[in-house]
Amino acid sequence: ESQSIYDVSDEFFALFLDPTMGYTCAYFERDDMTLEEAQIAKIDLSLSKLRLEPGMTLLDIGCGWGATLRRAVEKYDVNVVGLTLSENQAEHVQKTFDAMDTTRTRRVLLEGWEKFDEPVDRIVSIGAFEHFGRIRFTRFIYTEIFPGGQLPAQEDIFHCAQEAAFTVEKVQLLREHYARTLNMWAANLAANREKAIAIQSEEVYDRYMHYLTGCEKFTL
Repeated sequence: ESQSIYDVSDEFFALFLDPTMGYTCAYFERDDMTLEEAQIAKIDLSLSKLRLEPGMTLLDIGCGWGATLRRAVEKYDVNVVGLTLSENQAEHVQKTFDAMDTTRTRRVLLEGWEKFDEPVDRIVSIGAFEHFGRIRFTRFIYTEIFPGGQLPAQEDIFHCAQEAAFTVEKVQLLREHYARTLNMWAANLAANREKAIAIQSEEVYDRYMHYLTGCEKFTL
């Protein structure tokens, strides 16, 4: 199901995402940040919580187009493994990995988290929980934008973490940041309407505009 989400062409997503191809909530540390700067800030915020050390192996569940993994290699000198269900994403990530000048290992695997059983030192997963939960949300999001997706409630995350012997150390709410991210995505896509329709279709363009503008209002 996630294959169908992200295998709308990369060219379509590039019309409204930033150059890092970040498709999750950005983090606007400053009001004057560009979308790209805020996406990098989000990655840095996430990685800073992991206490990474050189030579460790980092697993990214739902690695998208690989920006978090590349940042981890460049900034923390770690080995990385990315998991994605999208063939387009896997191909893109592998190409960018191959172009990196580093001795650290970089792998991207076309498989789900439940099939991965190798030991790693740290795990990061940004915006992937909705693809392996079982909580009902809105029919539109689940059938049109994220087929099979679920949005886990905070208490469910706490419960599952504790059941697996993890401890939740800190909760950081980024709701306003997500609303701003969605607003910027919608503006970018609207500005590229004709290109988007030519690349995909008017139906796909309308569907994504509905998602971006509707969810932006929901997060406020």
